[in-house]
Amino acid sequence: MLVSCGSSTGGSAPASGASPQDGLDGGNSSTAVSTWSLVPSGTTLDLHALWGSGSNDVWAVGGSAGTGIVLHWDGSGWSTLSSGGADGLFGVWGSGPLDVWAVGFNARIQHWDGKAWQTSQRGAAGSLSGVWGSSANDVWAIGTSGSIVHWNGVAWSAVPSGSTVNLTGIWGGSANDVWAVGSGGTVVHWDGAAWSSSSVDSAVGLTAVAGAGPTSVWAVGSRTTSTGYEGAIFRWDGVTWSPSTNGVSLSGVWAGGGNDAWVVGGTAYGSVAHFDGARWSTPRYPASRLLDGVWGSGTNDVWAVGYGGTILHGP
Repeated sequence: MLVSCGSSTGGSAPASGASPQDGLDGGNSSTAVSTWSLVPSGTTLDLHALWGSGSNDVWAVGGSAGTGIVLHWDGSGWSTLSSGGADGLFGVWGSGPLDVWAVGFNARIQHWDGKAWQTSQRGAAGSLSGVWGSSANDVWAIGTSGSIVHWNGVAWSAVPSGSTVNLTGIWGGSANDVWAVGSGGTVVHWDGAAWSSSSVDSAVGLTAVAGAGPTSVWAVGSRTTSTGYEGAIFRWDGVTWSPSTNGVSLSGVWAGGGNDAWVVGGTAYGSVAHFDGARWSTPRYPASRLLDGVWGSGTNDVWAVGYGGTILHGP
């Protein structure tokens, strides 16, 4: 996800001296044997987010103001579909192959019904940067100035978030356990009755959140330092958020299990890192562009997308 809907760099700035193999720092990383492959996308537009119902049904969305794009993977190749609108898209999620939502610039909300993408409505003021749901009748979208809107199966409605910062990532473990993150280290949580807001670190801009259950949730982002930007990773264990490690600026996270998490991001180049339950490792991969989103159908089927139409498949 983008750190702010008006940012073209996901809140990260190129850092001098970076190389394509830059990984997590602090002595906590190693080079893994696994190799990611660069897959043709058919576009040079920036791609921001991924979601799929399975290994042969994956969606990638992206673009910028006035130019949106939707790509679909059918198991053999990526194809471009009409997004049903002009604005760029930042988030995508679905309850199944015939019910997929995408959100983006100008509070744009698009819906896929298995036949075509159509505009649902303008969900809120500003832009929307993330979407997640527990079912077809329980979908949340988040965006600028703390805006949160909810789909109940009939219509979208605004719900107070308890925050005024830009929210950039959302994920939930169930209908009564939903997390959203944003600038100022902001974390907001839905318990089934209301959203409550807190901060893990005011110096951090959180960009994405994902988990494998109520006691294993990851939030990632970056903080500004005297020399540029560094990454930030926090893990929720059911009681507290704890810093995990730092590295390059991070934009996306996906968790396949408590001991299986992937993060992507970058500074001057893209970066992919994997947590195996004990440590973070950096696999070899052919990406030279920043990466913004990651999603997988399983441990051995993970996709990452980023700038310039970059799509990677691994591990």
